[in-house]
Amino acid sequence: MRADILHRYELITAALCCTAFLTGLPVSAVESGLVGQSIYHLGKGTEAATAYLSGPGIDVKSTRFACVQCHREDGSGNREGGVSAPDIRFQHLAQPYAGVRATGRRHSAYDENSLARAIQQGIDPAGNLLHAAMPRYRFSKQDMQALIDYLKRLDAFTASGVGDELIRIGTLQPSTGPLLQASLDVRRLLQGFMQQINSRGGIYGRRLELVVSEFDPDLNTSQISAVEALLSGQGVFCTLANLGLSPKGEAVLSLMVQGVPELAPLRQTLEDDRNRDSHIFYLYASLPDQGVMLVDHLLSVSANEVPGVALVYVDDDHSRQGVHGIQKRMTEQGIDPTGVFSYQANDFDVVNLVRKLRYAVTDNILFLGNGSQLQQLLDRTDQIDWFPQVFGLADLSGAVSTTISPEQSKRVTMLTPFSLPDAVSGNLARFSNLLEQTGVVGRHWRIHQSAYSAARLLQAGLEGLGRRPTRNGLVAGLNRLWKFETGVMPPLTFNENRRTGLRGGTIVAIDPESRNFYRIREWQEL
Repeated sequence: MRADILHRYELITAALCCTAFLTGLPVSAVESGLVGQSIYHLGKGTEAATAYLSGPGIDVKSTRFACVQCHREDGSGNREGGVSAPDIRFQHLAQPYAGVRATGRRHSAYDENSLARAIQQGIDPAGNLLHAAMPRYRFSKQDMQALIDYLKRLDAFTASGVGDELIRIGTLQPSTGPLLQASLDVRRLLQGFMQQINSRGGIYGRRLELVVSEFDPDLNTSQISAVEALLSGQGVFCTLANLGLSPKGEAVLSLMVQGVPELAPLRQTLEDDRNRDSHIFYLYASLPDQGVMLVDHLLSVSANEVPGVALVYVDDDHSRQGVHGIQKRMTEQGIDPTGVFSYQANDFDVVNLVRKLRYAVTDNILFLGNGSQLQQLLDRTDQIDWFPQVFGLADLSGAVSTTISPEQSKRVTMLTPFSLPDAVSGNLARFSNLLEQTGVVGRHWRIHQSAYSAARLLQAGLEGLGRRPTRNGLVAGLNRLWKFETGVMPPLTFNENRRTGLRGGTIVAIDPESRNFYRIREWQEL
């Protein structure tokens, strides 16, 4: 397993250990799943544990012999060095078997108690000793239960949502709020796309079915309930173009714990590639990467001289991530900002802020806040006859385009991780036909193209799986995708160390007349 994912499991487990220690309470179902996942992949639970090696007769740290090393990520087992590590998925272990098993032993089916004894003492249900290569682990009762619970879910990681004639694809969508109309568009586009595939015979004879689970975006409990509803019953194979989920919420963690691939979630990407789950495939550059590219553009228009620049940002999760990328690139390029100013979203004192900026003697402002706050900044600088150039991220401040004056538009430049499509692409024509077929119109053009790209990504992943689709196979196949053409955005590339299909951006300005964005620099790879 990749070092970045291992590091993430370590951080999650450390946090859960602190929670359990400080509160003395049992961890929640989601947290228990994370602990079980960490034990399986790292050998590390909420308490320190050892593994006894019966061959040499020594105790070592359990982290030296994680289950995944021998039994593979899906628990299906492996053969290495002349030793066969058996299938340890609970559904397999719990099946009765009359004859000699693949291990060469006869015994009844495992239950939770006999499985815990096998893990701790190396004894099967009939009292036979397991192979000496199997360590004997000394986990706490709580950690042992978390591991067994995780083994129970390993089967669901492979074929949930897949039938002989059907593949169920889930999408989590808001039922209310400002994203509702965009959500309705996404559903219609995905439905229309799948109907086109089904009319051609489906994917290897299986038709696709979209399963929509709605939630209230303002309620974390509603998001969690939507995930539970999606995964109950027949379940879903993966999720597609989820819209409006909290990036760091428990709903997203729940999908991760249960091994459900998330294809092209339509949310801002907060973290860089080192901190992202291997089952999530993002379309666009993260906010830290966007911050890096914004500084690169500022340098390019300054003829690569070190410009005088101040940094202004709202103190929230999204802007802080962008600031992280900006400050990283500034340090690398030897740029010392003339001032760094943060503010709370509910306490934007623009008069005081502009006074500080003026005192900082700068003609360039990197601004990370929302469109309304940017408009206030522009209005205030106009009032004192000061006209600095402002550079921002369209993902955060793009709404200013609807209120900005023609004169103000001349001094605002933004970076967007998006790109306009290739006008001569055949896929663009297919996308246009799909819009017409589904009756989708309106201002949400970026979300429309993102949803279409998500559907194309799903199609590519399923077609690469053959007739026996598994979630791990889907993840592995998408991780080999290289410069995949959707027709409505630059080519997508994924691998085990790259969770973002597009690591780049376009520099745009605001047209004074139409107030639409237009390109002043073509999309470039970071």
